[in-house]
Amino acid sequence: MPDTASARRGSLLKRTPVRLALSLAVVVAAAYLAAAAFAYELIRLQLVEQQDQRLYEMFSLLSATADPDDAEDLVKAVKTQIAASRARRYVFLLQSDKGAVLAANMPRIALDDGWSTVPPAMLGRHGSSPYRIYFGKAAGATIAVGEDYHELEALRRTIEDTMLWSSVLALVLALGGGTAIALGVQRRLSEIERTMARVAEGDLTARLPVSGKEDDIDQVSQQVNAALRRLAALVEGMRQVSTDIAHDLRTPLNRLRLQISEAQGLVRKGADPQLALDTALRESDRIGATFTALLRIAQIESGLRRSKFGRVDLAELVRMIEEVFADVAEDAGQSLSVEVPAGEIVVQGDAELLTQALVNLVENAIRHCPPGTRIRCAAGQGADGPFLRVADDGPGIPEGERTKVLRRLYRLEASRSTPGSGLGLSLVEAVAALHGARLSLGDGAPGLTVELRFS
Repeated sequence: MPDTASARRGSLLKRTPVRLALSLAVVVAAAYLAAAAFAYELIRLQLVEQQDQRLYEMFSLLSATADPDDAEDLVKAVKTQIAASRARRYVFLLQSDKGAVLAANMPRIALDDGWSTVPPAMLGRHGSSPYRIYFGKAAGATIAVGEDYHELEALRRTIEDTMLWSSVLALVLALGGGTAIALGVQRRLSEIERTMARVAEGDLTARLPVSGKEDDIDQVSQQVNAALRRLAALVEGMRQVSTDIAHDLRTPLNRLRLQISEAQGLVRKGADPQLALDTALRESDRIGATFTALLRIAQIESGLRRSKFGRVDLAELVRMIEEVFADVAEDAGQSLSVEVPAGEIVVQGDAELLTQALVNLVENAIRHCPPGTRIRCAAGQGADGPFLRVADDGPGIPEGERTKVLRRLYRLEASRSTPGSGLGLSLVEAVAALHGARLSLGDGAPGLTVELRFS
């Protein structure tokens, strides 16, 4: 049982909030003691200054009565001061220039002129408070005026007692407040621990609690939640890709196997298998192209291509697209026009990937739109940043399908009769995410408008 209690205490002391509470208590107590010590020193210096001023004024008053030819008035004045000092806190000494003591309530001691601090034993006094004494000469006589540090000693004892009890109170309050804060933080950390345990067990729908205080823990929780959402999306994407690959590649792989079997049959019959082999080769190339596109998307999503970022002119990309695809669109019975400003539209990015994304959008428009379609490619500078846009007046994409077409291997045409792998828009989305751009698919009324807007 003691071992269990000891282990629990050891575990408790390892908790960050508990350590913070203890640290806070120590810091508060230390700060209070330092402040009290500083205040005491200021008060002490002020009292010493006032005491020195009072003693000097008393010395000046006595020296004003000094007469070189008649010391009687001075002796009377000193004796009067001695008589008035019944509490024996003050000490006086008056001696002639020949060293004879004329009036005193302290023994004759040899001190230099000016200020001195002497222990009470030197003056034949009891107690622990030292004396502050001023020695000076007046009309050939030596006058010493002194007072003990009784007030300072009383102040010191008062401050020591006050500091002791106040420190205890401050320590208790700091521990209490720190513990309350620590328990609140610990509750939030415990919730985070439980949530992360669920994530570790595979529940990617779990999210860290956000209190709404907008403090550091909330900010970290929001960042972790964003990472969890991204992770969940990636895992779901991987699951979807695995499913899509299983479905979409099964048919071409079966076709490839049939073509190879057909070529084997032709060889056994002594016929020319070239046509069947050529068909099998084209099918193999399409399968290879699909895997190449998947690997390229994975490479883009890894973020490694950010090291190749540089200055890219979006207007120049659009002009290049016009040169390459204007004739291709015309051969398909369509028209391709571009809209770019006279100057440059510069972003930081990977020119090769941005070109590939723009090529994919234009190729999709040419491939999926009928003859007579007008395709417009534009680059510009909007109120919220540069943009690339490809629009057409073709059949468009139904609103309910616009999110789905961004999935890997997803195709609107269930029959798969047109060429393509269903990865073109997935690659565009990956390129947009790499560049921090927002990809949107909108209604061209008629047709489809695809826009990449850079921040």
